[in-house]
Amino acid sequence: MENNKSKILVLIDVKKNIESTLKSTVALANIINGEITLFYVKKPTDVVNVDNQLSAIRGINEDYTLVESKIQKAVNAISKSHNIAINYNFSYGNVKNEIIKHIDENNPDAIVIGKRKAKAVNFIGDNVTNYIIDNFKGLVMIASRKNVLEPSNELNLGVLKTNNDNKNLLPPDVFLEYSTSKVKSFMFIKNTNNSIEKSPVTNNDNTEYVFEKNENAIKNLSNYIVQNKINLFCVNRENNIKKEKSVFVKKEIKNLIDKIDVPLLFTDLRNQVN
Repeated sequence: MENNKSKILVLIDVKKNIESTLKSTVALANIINGEITLFYVKKPTDVVNVDNQLSAIRGINEDYTLVESKIQKAVNAISKSHNIAINYNFSYGNVKNEIIKHIDENNPDAIVIGKRKAKAVNFIGDNVTNYIIDNFKGLVMIASRKNVLEPSNELNLGVLKTNNDNKNLLPPDVFLEYSTSKVKSFMFIKNTNNSIEKSPVTNNDNTEYVFEKNENAIKNLSNYIVQNKINLFCVNRENNIKKEKSVFVKKEIKNLIDKIDVPLLFTDLRNQVN
């Protein structure tokens, strides 16, 4: 029988809080009818640093058992709580190369990356994160540690808008169907005397907030996301990253990830999950 489920790949770090990332992933899986697979890569030099080959092999085998036990514990807890199967695998090697190889071989529909407290984007580093956001054609979710996308909660969507073309604004239909409230859109504009309109513009589809493009723009955006209780904030990569003339350009993506502490969903309207 054909499997019509979307494939979700979760890139984890066993040294960090796997559970919060998994909870947000379960919520995403519920929305897009997805099946979840965890993937973890560890550098061999993090395990052994000896010249003796037998000692190195023994060290990796011992570490493998410890890593598998930790992943199993986290997976079993979330899987049991939410009645969902979660697969996993991990390897040793160059982190970026192994992740790219895994993506190419398994062709997932969505990738979830866990965010950590530090200013660095996440455990796999800026280079890998940038590579995935730039090149992967499916959904990319950066899962917040603090504000988890709870599977049992209602979906409250926010969207970053950078022009007046509404067809390039909304996320894939499955998210709109799952949401129980109007979409709230946020737009940056240049050369305005007010940092935000006194009253948001509301129409049948969404409520729109307009910000002045300045050094406090992301901070102001983050505050309004919290005030509006948005639990998933969407950015269309085709509209916001690929076009250099966009008000919101690629170099600010890291700042967006650092400052906004709710799950971020980077979409690509050329290749939507249905």
